[in-house]
Amino acid sequence: MKLLEGIQKEHDEVRGLFLQIENDEERAAEYFDQLAVLVLSHHEAEEQVVFEQLPGDKESKELKLELIAEHDNVRRVMQVVLDTDPEDDHWAARCKVVKEVFAHHIEEEENELFGTLREELSEADMDKLYKKFETAEGKAKPEMQKMVKAKMILKPEHVLPLSLKDALDGEKKPAPKKKPATKPAKASAKS
Repeated sequence: MKLLEGIQKEHDEVRGLFLQIENDEERAAEYFDQLAVLVLSHHEAEEQVVFEQLPGDKESKELKLELIAEHDNVRRVMQVVLDTDPEDDHWAARCKVVKEVFAHHIEEEENELFGTLREELSEADMDKLYKKFETAEGKAKPEMQKMVKAKMILKPEHVLPLSLKDALDGEKKPAPKKKPATKPAKASAKS
């Protein structure tokens, strides 16, 4: 079961990076960048290799779509952190939001996904799959490093609405005032 052990090990590695972020203010941004590269590479490999092994029944399809949606959510909240100056008061709070979103996601993977894979695949199949997972993750990592360094990790179809930062901060800004509608001028009738 190398596959499940490998995924679990990486989940634990991310948990450790969150602890380092919380406990080392000076290097927190550096740890966050490491975490982002690890998570993004891991998610790419899961989507390309692991999720494709789920059976075609309705329940498994829904699980796959939900896990991919959660990957997108993790990516979005990580983007908000990357968009925030680490000296900003909101930075640490935003990291906590990422941690909470990620914690929910890995709990679901470790419970539902792992159970389904155990039912569907033999140990030998999971060992082979782990090699493919590692290869896909290794191929994704350089691109993810570039994206994190550039501070742009969103896929084009997932560009953030400006209000997401405010939602993560718990701030509500007044809605812009609407200008009263003006009636078009009536055209003068010629006789």
